[in-house]
Amino acid sequence: MTITIKQLLDTVSPKPLEKNESQRIWFAIQGEITRHPVTKKNRLFLIPTYSFRIATVALAVIFCVAATTATVVASDNAKHGDVLYPIDLAVEKIQLAVAQGNIKEELTIAYARERVIEVEELMAHYTSPTIVKTLSGKENSDEHILADLTMASTTAEREDISTLPKMKDLERAEKALSFSLEYLEKTRQSARDTKRADEVDHLITNLTDLARDYVADVERAVTMEDDTFRQLQGAEDRDAIRTITGTLRKQFRFDEQRQEIRDRDNKEEINSHEDKEQMRAFPNTFSQTTDDQNEDQQENDSDKNDATGTQNMLIPQNDLGDISFMPTSSTDTSVTDDDENSIRSIKIEKEHDNVKVKVIWLNGDEDAFTLAYTQSDEDLIARIADYLGMVHAEVERILQEED
Repeated sequence: MTITIKQLLDTVSPKPLEKNESQRIWFAIQGEITRHPVTKKNRLFLIPTYSFRIATVALAVIFCVAATTATVVASDNAKHGDVLYPIDLAVEKIQLAVAQGNIKEELTIAYARERVIEVEELMAHYTSPTIVKTLSGKENSDEHILADLTMASTTAEREDISTLPKMKDLERAEKALSFSLEYLEKTRQSARDTKRADEVDHLITNLTDLARDYVADVERAVTMEDDTFRQLQGAEDRDAIRTITGTLRKQFRFDEQRQEIRDRDNKEEINSHEDKEQMRAFPNTFSQTTDDQNEDQQENDSDKNDATGTQNMLIPQNDLGDISFMPTSSTDTSVTDDDENSIRSIKIEKEHDNVKVKVIWLNGDEDAFTLAYTQSDEDLIARIADYLGMVHAEVERILQEED
């Protein structure tokens, strides 16, 4: 038979304490309390489990707040493709959600501007220093680039020679451009007034210029490797690179913009022909104006020649600035029947995606027309010759006569 503790306790007969014994026990307890009183400092330590839980929760809250603050601060400088970039976008959405009135409008424009700045920094970081024209505006001649690449091709580390960007960098740049364009277009649609819409339109224009320059740089690097360094590493990625640049062209509508420019050029050419025919039909009406223009033009040419010391120069490769072509250095300005259709000077001025051409004939007539920008001297000469109704070789001879 098993006896439990409870059964044993039930069999015990408690003996009550006498009065003097109970007083002695109480005096001992009271003395202990007096010697060690409870204070605010040690009150929580009387309950160890409760104190430990409170301390654990407090430390966890402090750690979470500190980690979140540090992450938000670090994400503010993140760019598209960085790990913290989604956090940066989430913080922006929260700020836009709680903002009201003009503050919200200002934040919207500020974040749209930040998208362009992020892309600009990303493009500058991924642009190869050996590309002809970088986003910062620095230009190098083809001869210097080819010389540098030729010298580099003799080194042992051939994998560092290629001017082609890495595929992962190009893919990241393409995603950043596409995301920023979509972000700006959504911001443009939500603009409440014309002023805000114009600001976003200006940002879209800047972003489009960044995309156009970057695509041109990459395509120029691909072309240069195709023509000169076919053996370099990265040949297998060229088709993929062309696919990505083609996608950017489509997204930013480069081809549509170029067609609009061509349509405008054709319209200006038609107007220029009509003006020329009108001047020839009524020579007395325009003779005085033409003479005044010729005198001003001669003074400008004289000042320019004194400043530069040259009269003739060919078009620099991949760069069209303010260029003056003088076919002859003869001081005889008399006009004969044979010289009636001879050219006195041709002026070319680069402006955005256009090339403005101004032709001054020896008989005093002037032609002014606009052509789409071209990077090839031969193509530009051919187009000028077609417009003037002259032989290509004759125009080239005039431009190179005193070179």
